[in-house]
Amino acid sequence: MPEQTSILDPRGIGYAYYLSMQKHRKKCAQFDVITNQGQAYGDLLQRCIEAALAMENAGLKPGDFISICSGNHLDVCVPYIASLFSGFITASVEPAMSAQEITNLLNQVMPKIIFVVPQAVGVIEEIVEKFETKPLIVVFGENKKYINFSEFLIPLTSREEFTPRKPDDLDETSLVIFSSGTTGKPKGICHTHRSMLSSIKDSNNPWEVLKFKIDFLLANGLQLATYLSHQTPDHIKLENLVHLCIGGYPISKEQVLEIRRKFPKVQMINMYGQTELFGGPFLYPLYDGRKLTEKYPNLIGIPRPSVAWKIVDIETEKILGPNEQGELRLKTSAQCKGYHNCDSSETFDSEGWLRTGDMAYYNEDMCFFITNRIKESFKYRGNHVIPSEIEQVLLSHPSVEKAVVLGVPHEDDRNHPMAVIELNEKGTDVCEEEIVKYVEMRVDDKNRLRGGVKIVSQIPLTVTDKINRFKLRQMVLSNNV
Repeated sequence: MPEQTSILDPRGIGYAYYLSMQKHRKKCAQFDVITNQGQAYGDLLQRCIEAALAMENAGLKPGDFISICSGNHLDVCVPYIASLFSGFITASVEPAMSAQEITNLLNQVMPKIIFVVPQAVGVIEEIVEKFETKPLIVVFGENKKYINFSEFLIPLTSREEFTPRKPDDLDETSLVIFSSGTTGKPKGICHTHRSMLSSIKDSNNPWEVLKFKIDFLLANGLQLATYLSHQTPDHIKLENLVHLCIGGYPISKEQVLEIRRKFPKVQMINMYGQTELFGGPFLYPLYDGRKLTEKYPNLIGIPRPSVAWKIVDIETEKILGPNEQGELRLKTSAQCKGYHNCDSSETFDSEGWLRTGDMAYYNEDMCFFITNRIKESFKYRGNHVIPSEIEQVLLSHPSVEKAVVLGVPHEDDRNHPMAVIELNEKGTDVCEEEIVKYVEMRVDDKNRLRGGVKIVSQIPLTVTDKINRFKLRQMVLSNNV
């Protein structure tokens, strides 16, 4: 593992936030374009301290959980930062989730306080009614039954009286992020002061908020692919856009080239990350990043100096060389320490390497490429089937909007590839047999859709707009598609 280039502050991530917000107190921290309101770091810091004092006054102790159920607004980050100041642990949920999904997540952490937007109060109230210990509900807005967030805060009389809590050690949990649940049930991923501080240490691209001057855009690959198939950006003015970063869903080389054609001045970056990693393990070098992306449209970058990596054969564990596909494993101080109240033994190998679950390879230029998720691949007879290869063929059909390939159990062959597709407006007359034949003419024998094709009106997505393969597979196996 590479040696760390700097020593992490033993006072923890909360102190790092505190010092940085003090240092930049006059700069704009955030801006709400809907309300046309901005907030300087100094004002944000005061509200965070007031929130920390209020939570301490409510009886919370270090290690207790809070939860936030809210969309974006100026106050939503305040309880989170305040929890870092006082040693509480934030584990948030989305208002767009179903009541059952929120219940499953909150049951894992049992928060002492839930900060919630008014429109989600009813759902949260119904959920916590079943809890043995009822959490305090604080509302971001007016509510007749529960305390308003601004009223919850304890006014600060002297900033010098407050000092963020120092953790017992840097491996103490500071944040829990729930996994997206695309391939299984969501789990609480535990990040520590160490993993969060390591990510801050690796950040070297300073920026500040500028109203309407957008030079960096993070886009979901699925949304972008849909956008490309429906409209052109001629009416959109993006003269300030410099970097277009894509994540969350793989896109094909052809789609990358199409994006380049429509945004010729923009550097496009395929971002790679996992919730188990606090920060990206790969980077695009400033001096030749554009050249690399032009030469290798699908690369995810080169490893950061602080990240150790290896590619291993998924069956023999043998370390592989250039242009050999295997599982990507990583070791970095920015990785999580495991799952909250769940077995984490399969997440790390015997030497502490994070099993990413991604099939990858690197080339002679040390550029890395992701080819597939191991959990998504399956075997037809003795052959490995990689769903993404078939999905790209399906997406090349002019009538297919979205496509997912799954392995359906077969008594003799282990699995048969089956496709679930969503059609676009051109697909009114397309039938399953046509899609099966279209794929058959373009793939190897092992990739033929022997399990057939199902056309659905909507493929299930997670709240982060990723295809929910876990839910879709359950639907297929129970004949609900």
